[in-house]
Amino acid sequence: MRQHAGPTRSSTRRILSAIATVLLAVAMTVSLVPGAVAGDGGDPAAAAEAEVFRQIELLDSTAAQLPPIKCAKAGQRAGWRGMNLVLATAISLAESGCDPSATGTNPPTEGCPSGSRDRGAWQINDCYHPGVPDSCAYDLQCNANAAYQIYLDRSSTFQPWTTYNQRTFRFFLSESRKAVRKLTGENIVIGVVLTEGGPLNVRNKPRTSGDVVGQLADNAVVRIRCQTRGEAVYSPIFGYVTRVWDSDGPGRYFSDGYVHTDARERIAPPC
Repeated sequence: MRQHAGPTRSSTRRILSAIATVLLAVAMTVSLVPGAVAGDGGDPAAAAEAEVFRQIELLDSTAAQLPPIKCAKAGQRAGWRGMNLVLATAISLAESGCDPSATGTNPPTEGCPSGSRDRGAWQINDCYHPGVPDSCAYDLQCNANAAYQIYLDRSSTFQPWTTYNQRTFRFFLSESRKAVRKLTGENIVIGVVLTEGGPLNVRNKPRTSGDVVGQLADNAVVRIRCQTRGEAVYSPIFGYVTRVWDSDGPGRYFSDGYVHTDARERIAPPC
């Protein structure tokens, strides 16, 4: 949960990269072993390399889909629904990679002079939440239930989680959205406004000449109801030109070039 600021855990894809390096080294070793069994074409190095990439593809498929689905199911059973289920799943991925056994250790702080531990999928802190024993914290569903109660106790907000406050959960929105869609059938698209300071103008048309009908604050979390093509806008945030415009309601449009959805293409229903 990290009541203090701190780095989030590395994503599973970084682990896969390390695994790939090891497996490729194994492939090279196999190619040098006398009498190694050859695959198709009689080339042992080619056979070993093919097996390497088959294993990487399998691992990547598992890493990209199964952990988000597990936490989405646990979050749904705990009580989260709709947009909040997507956010809760993304937070679990940012906090722990949806790892029920994950543990983060924290140095002594004013409130926790002996240090503390963040435990389980939603990284529930043992100092701030001593009522959640390890037997619960390291059980996926019990951890989700406890996290949901913490969420309710804070007026149904995710502010106890640093990965929400720092918006690092946004890097896991794609996996979270897909997991929730597979689980519930809902395609819930969430974005984080990124302007590096000022507000983002909301216009009545998908073009910069449209009338301003509202504003979204920098770092605002917004549910994108639909997307459409409009005026091309250069995004200094992402460094590319996009014609995608997002909408959070009728007659309200803002350029996707200032919204992080963890996807460059249109992923919401058409407006």
